[in-house]
Amino acid sequence: MSHRKFGFIVALVILVFAIASTLSINQYRYGISDQSITIPFLKSFVSNDLYPNDYLLAQRSYYYTYLWNALGLLNKYLDVDVPTVFFFSYFISIYMTFLGVYLIAITLFRKGEVAFLSLFFLLFAKGAFAGASTLDRIFLTRVAVLPILLFSIYFFFKERYLLSFLLQGIGFLVHPLTTIYVIAIIFASSIVNLRYIGIRKFLLCITVLIVSASPILIWKVLHSPASLNLLYADPRWIELLRLRSAHHKFPFSWSKDAFFQFGLLIYLFFISWKHRPKPNYHRSVVTFTVTIFAMCIVGIIFSEFVPLSIVLLFDFLRSVQFLVYLAMIYFANYFFTEIRSRESIFDKLVVTFVSIGIFYGATGWKYAYVAFLALGVFLIFYRFVYRRELLPKYFVLALVIIVLVLSSGAYLKRGSFSIDNAQEGKWLDVQRWAKQNTNPEDVFIVPPTIEGFRVESDRTIYGDWKDGTLMNFNPGFGDEWFRRMKKMGFRKGYPLEESFKNLTETDFVNLTNEVTRNDRKTFLVMFRERDTLNFTIVYRNERFIVYEIAQ
Repeated sequence: MSHRKFGFIVALVILVFAIASTLSINQYRYGISDQSITIPFLKSFVSNDLYPNDYLLAQRSYYYTYLWNALGLLNKYLDVDVPTVFFFSYFISIYMTFLGVYLIAITLFRKGEVAFLSLFFLLFAKGAFAGASTLDRIFLTRVAVLPILLFSIYFFFKERYLLSFLLQGIGFLVHPLTTIYVIAIIFASSIVNLRYIGIRKFLLCITVLIVSASPILIWKVLHSPASLNLLYADPRWIELLRLRSAHHKFPFSWSKDAFFQFGLLIYLFFISWKHRPKPNYHRSVVTFTVTIFAMCIVGIIFSEFVPLSIVLLFDFLRSVQFLVYLAMIYFANYFFTEIRSRESIFDKLVVTFVSIGIFYGATGWKYAYVAFLALGVFLIFYRFVYRRELLPKYFVLALVIIVLVLSSGAYLKRGSFSIDNAQEGKWLDVQRWAKQNTNPEDVFIVPPTIEGFRVESDRTIYGDWKDGTLMNFNPGFGDEWFRRMKKMGFRKGYPLEESFKNLTETDFVNLTNEVTRNDRKTFLVMFRERDTLNFTIVYRNERFIVYEIAQ
């Protein structure tokens, strides 16, 4: 088969995997989670008239990325709506992520079957530490930067060091936190391989990295919150981080299952070292692994025992995400090699079911599907290994068919696909009413437990629980955010939603007096069951009621 024809097949198979992931298996969503912050950031970049005096938008100077600025330009000058920009950006990122994993796998082990099996393992989104995932369902800065960093690792393996370091610098412009992990592992591996790279080339690579990353570094110097000290972590800030973002910052608060699953994954990774790539590749992988473990140890010590601001900022345990990719690739080679060995059929079945069960977790519908898949893959391997030479095209065809069957089942289970806002329908109705019937200067007091009101309404809100994530970069913002949450009913040990429902008319008037000016009105979005407030009703649906609160 010619290289051109094989390259076309690879591109086509990756396209199938990317479509299956996006439409069904890891079905894409818009307007939820962190996008309740990033979409307003993008919109406010396009139009400065939106979200006037919104305390969240004032933090945009400390949200170090040029991604939303770039996508905002597409939205503004090409007249492409935000959902479309996000969807195509997401799909391209997912496609290139699959391609990056494929290229790393084919470089390490030189077997097409191993590379395609790695893609299959990647297809099922797996959680890593600190809220990270191998494949996210929404478009985020870390989704956009992931293929850039995977290609940086690929080019490092290919000994194209300048290009690798340049991509790290570009990645830094998109998402500095995720890029830091790859900079660390490649820097450490470069030191280990310094005699092969050469000191001059290494220094040139570092220069390329610094220059390409300099726009973010300059931004950080010019716009750094006064409340942030890189070493000293204010106890008040730590307390608020534990309240709002413990799932990112403090590993001792995580479930035991997360560590148990990670232990099984590492066990599989290490036994996969039985079948290694070439020594120079494996040496780099070992260095990557040691560096990631070192970052995890630093992350645990300097968050749980001796908190340091710089460690709390970097979320070092998220670096495990890149260890998961390497584990997938190594295990794909181990799986392929072990299946082809002359061990008993029973041993092969044990390897198949136990290992894939560990990768996907032995619960839920995924495991049932994957168990049948494992048996099917095993039979295909058995048929070709023992009767004739394994033909890669049959293996690839089998994987594609299986992916199509799985993705069809997942699509039927999850329902229709849409690139539009995935928030709850009645909540979206309130937002759309607000956009059509109020002025951009108006302010909304919304239930703090329901995120994303700014996305479709284009209106300033008093605050919600999700806003607190931005205290990660600015401790001073945490104080203001928590003050607002307490004004909206937060009491330790009590459900915030119920506390908000039980606020009095006087409480809401006090909130209104805090944010209302002569040029703006204040509206209250309340749950429908609380329809006894003595304010003017301007809108209602089956779940929510909107009041106008007069000055």
